[in-house]
Amino acid sequence: MLDYQLLGIKNSEFFGDGIGSGNYMDITYDNNGEIVCETGVSKLNQELQKIVMTSRNISHLNNTYGSSIHFFVGQKVVGSLIPSLLRNTVREAILYIQKQQLTYRHKLEITERLKEIIAIKVWEEEQQWHIFVECKTDAAETVMQEFLVVS
Repeated sequence: MLDYQLLGIKNSEFFGDGIGSGNYMDITYDNNGEIVCETGVSKLNQELQKIVMTSRNISHLNNTYGSSIHFFVGQKVVGSLIPSLLRNTVREAILYIQKQQLTYRHKLEITERLKEIIAIKVWEEEQQWHIFVECKTDAAETVMQEFLVVS
């Protein structure tokens, strides 16, 4: 499966309309005007970014794709409730990718296949929720992502 290389936009401006809206300003082209496609660990990293940053039910392709992380923007700390909910939201999104990969596993490189979630850590700092994710591929390579949610 092809996955287009994105420019690496990692802030709330990317949340916009979500995947499937027709807004693909973030696709990268090479010097010949061809679309650059990701492979390997970079592809898996990008898949993790896209699913977590896409609001669930916005995608016209699949209403179960995405996460509900956006609902936590502007929320204040209530004991340990918000960190726990953020952790579960991100875990659900990653498990969705893992489940979908079972369908087309034979088409993926070993470095693109998500084997397991190692850690999902959530902490608040300077009115932002930090979410750190660490996963392993079937090739035993480490994939790490960090997301910020303004509280």
